[in-house]
Amino acid sequence: MNESSPAPAPVRSHYGRRVIFAGFLGNVTSIGMTLYLFSVVLDAMRESFGASVTSMSAAPAIFQVGTALTAVLLGRVLNRLSIRRVMVFGAVWIAIGMLLLSQSRALWQAAFAFGLFVTVGSAMVGTLPASTLVTRFFVARRGRALGWVAAGTTGAGILVALPAARLVEAYDWRGAFLVLGVFTLVVVAPSLWALIVERPEDVGEGPDGAHAEARGGEATPPTPRMPEPPARDILGDPRFWLLTLVFALIFSASSIGLIFAVPFAAQFDIPLTGGAAILALRATSAILGKVVVGSLSDVWGRRHVLAGIILAYLVLWNLLVAAESGTAFVLASCAIAFCSGAALPVENALFAAIFGTAGFAKSIGFRMLFAMPFHLAAPLIAGWVYDSTGDYDLEYDSIVVLGDGRAMVLRNVRPASRAATDAGRPQEILDKLPPIPDDRDDIAFVPIMCDLVPVP
Repeated sequence: MNESSPAPAPVRSHYGRRVIFAGFLGNVTSIGMTLYLFSVVLDAMRESFGASVTSMSAAPAIFQVGTALTAVLLGRVLNRLSIRRVMVFGAVWIAIGMLLLSQSRALWQAAFAFGLFVTVGSAMVGTLPASTLVTRFFVARRGRALGWVAAGTTGAGILVALPAARLVEAYDWRGAFLVLGVFTLVVVAPSLWALIVERPEDVGEGPDGAHAEARGGEATPPTPRMPEPPARDILGDPRFWLLTLVFALIFSASSIGLIFAVPFAAQFDIPLTGGAAILALRATSAILGKVVVGSLSDVWGRRHVLAGIILAYLVLWNLLVAAESGTAFVLASCAIAFCSGAALPVENALFAAIFGTAGFAKSIGFRMLFAMPFHLAAPLIAGWVYDSTGDYDLEYDSIVVLGDGRAMVLRNVRPASRAATDAGRPQEILDKLPPIPDDRDDIAFVPIMCDLVPVP
């Protein structure tokens, strides 16, 4: 299942650059018109519909379910379909959903348009087909190429979040959906059609831009197509389950930080446009993480890079929990975004290396399906915490990082609420927590390593 044939010498590829840009644009559309846009319009839509934060938090959950189910279906058939047609259709489907959202007058109507159109279209234009396309064109420089394509998922924070915030302020959230829907239909979809090339051999190239003739003048043999591994081989590989767990935890924690970044910033008296600017800063940090760390993974090895990402993630979440000012929150949030961004190209490169180009789409589709419970629960729990406490702080306090059969409990509870919080924790965790004097208000967190036990 591994791709063991030697990688061709890297050379510049005109079509490879086109494919990278197409993948970048697809990811900007997929994530920008969903998660980033949702963070900008969340409060305006909630007030318009008179809905609770918990109800509005169902939108990211719908997104995760819809994209995961669509990705499983796509992963099984993508090698037999035209990626060009799939991505263009996805962009059109998103545009239709956004136009319907602009006309919604009830929460159920918005949920219908978002769930049936926007989420399905997002899966068809986003990470899975875009990354599958790029893995066909790159082997030796795959980490860097995937990093540039993955940068689109956070480039959306710059290219979509700030304009969307301006549109909401000028025309309200319905007007923002209308303008962005028309733009997706008349600009994005035709651009994808013009840019995408299905396979390098279709234009006389091999992976990494190797051309039809080798240096010695002899024709380069066509790159053989590896057989697609059956589902039982993918699901029977322990590496699949380990990587699925690791990245599900990373990305579900990241989704909380992204979705609630603007509302959380409001607690520091940062206005809507300021919150959108934070999304843009997070996006810039994540882009750097994807490009820089994606390139380093080609040199240092993906396993070592992943270990560094996990270690940095633990430290930075602790710093975010300890933030007492808007500046500290922004700095910690951007640093976390750098690590979250770096994780995506590393994940894609690891799956491509383990299951091969032919098995990449199917393995990522299954990964998205089995990671869905993590992504589904995270925003719903976060919204419930806010509705119950009136504060976003506990969303960040509640993150528990699993690893090697243990749980990291981040205790970030002030004296006023410590007793109530402790009352809801299992006794086996409380027994492991050190006593904290009530006069230590300055304590922001105490990490405790303990055996894996249920955590509420």
